[in-house]
Amino acid sequence: MLNSFFLTSDAAFGPQHRTRLASKTREILFCAVAFLSMQWSAPGRSLSADDLPSDVKTVFAENCVRCHKAEKKSGGLVLEAPESIVAGGKSGAAIIPGAPGDSLLWKLVQPEGKPHMPPGKKQLDNSQLATLKSWIEHWEPPKPEAKPTTSLQESARITSWLPPPGVDPTLVIDLYIAHGCRERGVEQGPLCSDAEFIRRLYLDVFGRIPSLRERQAFLNETNSNKRDLWIERLSESPECAEHLAALWDTMLLGRSEGKLEERTAKGWHDYLKTAFQQNRPWNKVAEEVLLARGDSKQRGHIWFLYEQSNKHQEIAESISRGFFGVDIACAQCHDHPVSPEIKQAHYWGLVGFYRRGRNEGVPNGIAVAESAIGGFEDYANALTGETETLELTFLKAKTVEEQRPEDPAKQKDDDDFYVEVDKEARRPKFSRREKFVTEILRDHPLLARAMVNRWWGLMLGRGLVHPVDKMDSGHPPSHPELLDWLAEDYRQSGYDNRRLLQALLRSHAYQSVASGAGPPDSFANGLVKPLSAEALLRSWSQILNPKLNQDLGSTIRQHFPEILAEEEQTTLKQTLMLSNHSRWNEFFRFESDSVGESLRNLERENPEQACTQIFLVAFGREPTEAEMKKVVSILKSKETEWQRSVQQILWALLTSAEFRFNH
Repeated sequence: MLNSFFLTSDAAFGPQHRTRLASKTREILFCAVAFLSMQWSAPGRSLSADDLPSDVKTVFAENCVRCHKAEKKSGGLVLEAPESIVAGGKSGAAIIPGAPGDSLLWKLVQPEGKPHMPPGKKQLDNSQLATLKSWIEHWEPPKPEAKPTTSLQESARITSWLPPPGVDPTLVIDLYIAHGCRERGVEQGPLCSDAEFIRRLYLDVFGRIPSLRERQAFLNETNSNKRDLWIERLSESPECAEHLAALWDTMLLGRSEGKLEERTAKGWHDYLKTAFQQNRPWNKVAEEVLLARGDSKQRGHIWFLYEQSNKHQEIAESISRGFFGVDIACAQCHDHPVSPEIKQAHYWGLVGFYRRGRNEGVPNGIAVAESAIGGFEDYANALTGETETLELTFLKAKTVEEQRPEDPAKQKDDDDFYVEVDKEARRPKFSRREKFVTEILRDHPLLARAMVNRWWGLMLGRGLVHPVDKMDSGHPPSHPELLDWLAEDYRQSGYDNRRLLQALLRSHAYQSVASGAGPPDSFANGLVKPLSAEALLRSWSQILNPKLNQDLGSTIRQHFPEILAEEEQTTLKQTLMLSNHSRWNEFFRFESDSVGESLRNLERENPEQACTQIFLVAFGREPTEAEMKKVVSILKSKETEWQRSVQQILWALLTSAEFRFNH
């Protein structure tokens, strides 16, 4: 069995891993034996609300869970998870799988149902009835012995073994992905070529294609471990930190017209760049950003809250998405309709932590001050019409206790409620924002999980949970045990971003050829990734002119995709901009000295060599025979318009799908 494992590993991992694997023989032996034991000793699947179809959960959320949720349990029945549905209520089983006519729930939602369900509401419409009927007819309920799991922190699957902390994370990634492919009967793809790898690496780490000189230096490298060496060298470079700062700026605050310059001027971009360059622990970065207290020298981190201009609901939603990987916007009016673990109380609890903040200026610069009073407003449940009391809580975390005045509306502010800080906004002795950071954010399991998933999505093309900001029970991870292990390893490493980034870049999943074969969530092959506007700008600027970023940056950022968008779409606006925008076309004119030196000096007498040079500059590869034939024919047929022909060919390549995607 061990021999079989090593044969599989050798074939899957390829030669660039062998040096690293050979140096970790003890780890490999340990992991191999334990990992293979998963084939025999993995217990039964633990079922959760994930096993209810989303349309059924929506019907229940809109019509039933007001009364039949765990908190109320009307008639002893809870309709939030398969296990409680199987258990039934005081009147017995709610569902008889395969037999809608004999199922109590089905009988009571009919127009003649007695008592009619849902009470006090109009009759379910035909589409909702059809959804329930189809579900009952085809539903396979969980086995009675199945262990329920409804927590955000629990995986959809459980195995009897996880690798111990400290094992090389690349090895663990390769083991789990290979194991998952075998389970699904998917063949892992071969490694990509060196030319493909170096282009992919530069785009992901530097946010641009490699220059011809950089590309050739890597291809000429004779060290058998050169991929690992270049991964380490590039990921520790200031240019990597610059690119990562641009990515996280957009992921945390989004793209907004005119904001980039302001973020740079206020130090936000430099703060992120320094954090990545120094490899500062991500949990400490998160604490600084969400506490938003500064000193005379360091204030860039305050901008995250400051830019959102006292819009406390937007602040809460951006915090949840950006730092916890959970979109809580759907819980504003009622408990989440598809992921019942996300409560309306969590939405308003997070709003409550930040509701007392307000922007102001202080001698040291910008500040987000905080009041010591207020923020006790209750909220209404749109489904039940009931008014709920705001509590300081968030996503399964404990509730932070705060003394509530008898009449909050009559509470008066007082200097005794604050601590004075020189040249800074005074701080309340009981700071809700500080309580959130110290009692909720600190060591919250989703902080590590969300960051691991976001890094995975950036490097591998999609998250282990997809989309990356919907880490809830409605979106189970493709490899739950791997996500569990990586999150804990990341936490144990001190939230070390560089270690995690390098581990992902060294993995077979990252370095495999982008063939398009196999399900995308198997990671059996490399995934084609759309370049972000930031990467397109940096790459185009390198080929054409650095001024392109300055002159066209705002326009391009408006037209091209968000980072880690749920779905990639090519739009008519993008096509028109690349075809007709006057400023864009300016950069292809040789007389303006916009086109790079390597292209302005192409030899007319050798169109074949010119064609090869153009393709190497744009695609990092040589042209195919058909491409060579076509381009040479264009160059020869328009010898009197040589520059114009080159410009048109270059424009066609730089706006093509091959250029605009990383693969």
